[in-house]
Amino acid sequence: MAEGVLYIARGDRYVEAAVQSARSVRRVNPAIPIAIATDGPAPAEFDEAIALTEADGYRAKILGMIASPFDRTLMLDVDTYVVGDISEVFRILDAFDVAAAHAPNRVALPLDDVPDSFPELNTGVIALRRTESVQRFLRSWLDEYDRVAPLKPPSKDQPSFRRTLYVTTDVRLAVLPSEFNVRFWKAGYYNQPVRILHGWGDTDTYEKVAAVLNGPATSRRYRAVFIGRTLLGKGAQPLGRFPEKPERWQRRELRAKKGSPAEPTRG
Repeated sequence: MAEGVLYIARGDRYVEAAVQSARSVRRVNPAIPIAIATDGPAPAEFDEAIALTEADGYRAKILGMIASPFDRTLMLDVDTYVVGDISEVFRILDAFDVAAAHAPNRVALPLDDVPDSFPELNTGVIALRRTESVQRFLRSWLDEYDRVAPLKPPSKDQPSFRRTLYVTTDVRLAVLPSEFNVRFWKAGYYNQPVRILHGWGDTDTYEKVAAVLNGPATSRRYRAVFIGRTLLGKGAQPLGRFPEKPERWQRRELRAKKGSPAEPTRG
């Protein structure tokens, strides 16, 4: 298939989150096929299923991308929620091979052979073409992940992604704007309508956050920042507040910080 969205989910809790995210894709991008790589039966929300046996959730994600059924893949972590048209992500692959957004925590694990001017990219939203060079890149990333994992980096698979990108010469990288990967529980800046929210939440929370962010973003002259659940305009005036993070997702995030291999905990 030409293009589609891919999730990688191990275990019932993460498959449940993938279903919630996939439904958000269907609402605003109904024609895009959606696949899941999972260690159990695939729910009906997905058009394609990839059998997954890898126990390490981060290794599984790389293997899932290698096995993607699409020529152009948008890989989404299960803690994402699509609130706008994502076709522009596939369009950027007309000119580039891999695309991802900067991580809010630019360098979680310093690497002597990679300068700080080449920061980590967030690996929760990645677009990629299926080419021989990208397949080699993904296999190299998998090898680098195995080398870096014993260091227990707080951003998990991102340091290995960063180093692999830095040394790869035959893959063209595009950096996505933050609107395509909004880490809304952290701090950030945006000036266009938001397309993808990234952070644990339920459907009601995501919809309320999207309304706060996208309500005032009516022109390209708009710009705002968010921090501590507060949206601030260009004069630092408060424009709105995000809802509290649901308790269920706070508990899930706490489990992640204790080291669950299947949980996204990156910067």
